[in-house]
Amino acid sequence: MDQLKKLDLISNVISSEATQSIGNLINLTELSIGYNDIGYKAVEYLSKLEKLTILNISKCKITNLGIESMIGMKQLTSLEISENGIDDSGVKSLIELSQLTKLDIDHNEIRTEGCKCISQMKNLTDLSVGLNGIDEEGIKFICELKQLTNLSAHAIQIVSVDGVQSITSLKQLISLNIGDNWIGDAGAKVISEMKQLKTLYMHSTLIGIDGTKSISEMTNLTFLDISANNLGDEGAKLISGLNQLIKLWISEISIGNEGAESISKLEKLTELDVHRNSIETEGAKSLSKLKHLTRLDISENFIEDSGVKYLSKMKKLKHLNVYDNGIDNGNKYLKRMKKQLKKKNYGFIE
Repeated sequence: MDQLKKLDLISNVISSEATQSIGNLINLTELSIGYNDIGYKAVEYLSKLEKLTILNISKCKITNLGIESMIGMKQLTSLEISENGIDDSGVKSLIELSQLTKLDIDHNEIRTEGCKCISQMKNLTDLSVGLNGIDEEGIKFICELKQLTNLSAHAIQIVSVDGVQSITSLKQLISLNIGDNWIGDAGAKVISEMKQLKTLYMHSTLIGIDGTKSISEMTNLTFLDISANNLGDEGAKLISGLNQLIKLWISEISIGNEGAESISKLEKLTELDVHRNSIETEGAKSLSKLKHLTRLDISENFIEDSGVKYLSKMKKLKHLNVYDNGIDNGNKYLKRMKKQLKKKNYGFIE
């Protein structure tokens, strides 16, 4: 065990005392120990791992005290500490880890002062600060990190064009999650100026047709999540112009068969999520034309048995969710896909 370099113990009911043994694995370079109730004292044991460069210690109740024990880990380059009750005081200690290139500090208690501290971490390229009490003043501090290539700022308090405008100053950004912020069509128009983006999460952002028109001009996007917005079939038609898309999530946007027909024109798609819409058999028939799809979630629609028949002809599918579609005898078609699909569970084929 002394030679072990990577260890994944996520959600394993690890105790604080057990981490003392982990602290003796002197050759560890990567450790994932998140979702264990180990507390802040465990960090003292882990801080002895001098070769550790990647650490996931999310939801472990480490609090600010755990951060104080961590500041000697100067070799860390990637740190995930979401859901740990860390506030601005803890972040102030965290800036000692100036060598970090990736930081996930989602779902904590960070506000403007914490953002001001994070803005001093000039080696960060990948940052997640979602689900914190960050307002538009705080996001302006975050946007001083001009070297960022990936930013997740979902479910904070960006509600105006000014708040969105700050993000457009990040010219090196290629991945952005701004979901669950009520930026509306005006905010979407500002985001569309970031032509360099390849990945964009914009679920639940109060976008309508005008905002969708703006997003449809982002021709470098390969992944788009625009779920839970007011698009409808007209919005789906606009999205179908993004023919470079590989992954598309458009659940809960009120599309029917016409919208499905539009989406079927995205020939490069390998992953599609259209759950909780109003797609029927004809829509399923249209989507079955997507010959490169390996993952499809079409749950909570109305495709029925005849729709499943069309989907069963999709030879590259590996993951399929058809739950809650009024299916009675459609399983006979799914059985034909047994070898290509991984498993079946109450209509969910993963």
